[in-house]
Amino acid sequence: MFFGKTIECKVVLDRDYYPQDYLDSIKAELLSHKIKLTFTPGKEIENLFLEEEFLISLLPHGINCLALTQFLDLLYIREKEMCKSKYAEFLKQYSDQNKHKAYSTILTEISPSFENDWSDKSKRHNLIHGKNTLAEVRDFFRETYKINLTTNFLIEKLVLKNNKFVQDFIKQIY
Repeated sequence: MFFGKTIECKVVLDRDYYPQDYLDSIKAELLSHKIKLTFTPGKEIENLFLEEEFLISLLPHGINCLALTQFLDLLYIREKEMCKSKYAEFLKQYSDQNKHKAYSTILTEISPSFENDWSDKSKRHNLIHGKNTLAEVRDFFRETYKINLTTNFLIEKLVLKNNKFVQDFIKQIY
């Protein structure tokens, strides 16, 4: 209570590599204190700006996207095994049902769903380190296309894109 009024609290947290059951327990704990919690759809909030189709849409009309797609492919090649191992590591550490399993067993169990998400270009951007990757993408755009991807610019373009995935995330917050 704040001067006789109940204050509505809402929190947005990065999901990182935590397993869903762990995230659900955090959400339930905060909800018991009347705090609404929303996790980012990807590892970090910056992942919202890393979808390949979205990045291609930022290119000036008539500019070939080949250099950008090749750059992104190299980023994903570099990130793949690290991401997969981080998911397995967090599952072992934070999921009650996996704490007693061997790391190699967890890695084997998550491989099919991880590979499925990784091969889907509309999903794999959610699995990588958003902050670091966005910094690299910004550098690439600045050096290659002379475009400065400020946060305000990215938010404006993302909202204009009218993406259902992003709209659903925003609705969860509000």
